[in-house]
Amino acid sequence: MKMVGSIEISKREMVMDEKIYVAVVGKDLESKSSLVWAIQNIGGGKEFCIVYVHQPIQSSVRNRKEKEKVHKNLDKYLNICRQMQVSAEKIFIEMDSVEKGILQLISDRGVRKLVMGTATDRHYSM
Repeated sequence: MKMVGSIEISKREMVMDEKIYVAVVGKDLESKSSLVWAIQNIGGGKEFCIVYVHQPIQSSVRNRKEKEKVHKNLDKYLNICRQMQVSAEKIFIEMDSVEKGILQLISDRGVRKLVMGTATDRHYSM
């Protein structure tokens, strides 16, 4: 049975919290750079939530391995936060689309501050 729309949250929060949510997507290095940028530019004693939206695949074995890999990466991001002396938690969302997962997070948690996108220390051309 395919689970769609489940959100796994490491601890329950009050609605309308003031945490900084950082969506980590794409390549590992891009996500790390975005997280570090957010901490350096917004940090100032704020609590962070590192968010990943997982799109499940049909193969349960491959899906389980992918989830394990994602959780390991999320733990690495939590370690970065600890090293930068920032309080953080991870949020793993399983949804059929990233957009729906982010919207569900915003709705469920009353998110007011969300950082997402590629690292700001690179120059991109269109």
